Amino acid sequence: MSTESTKPYFEAYSEKSVVVRNTEKAHAPDMRAIGGRWNPNLTGGPGWIFPKTRSESLTKWLETGEVVAPTRAAS
Repeated sequence: MSTESTKPYFEAYSEKSVVVRNTEKAHAPDMRAIGGRWNPNLTGGPGWIFPKTRSESLTKWLETGEVVAPTRAAS
């Protein structure tokens, strides 16, 4: 079995969301910091669900391990 298949990856899940799969418990703090929520009941298996607006942050995390937390808009 290739180690590629066990690396975390993300894919489109719905019109408004993406899902990250193949994560370990050690990734949970990063996933929460980026704005994800764990859902064990997703179609296709468990994963971390994110709004599509987090795609750039997830790509950066997958490539570098750097967490880019979401910013809140000023009121």
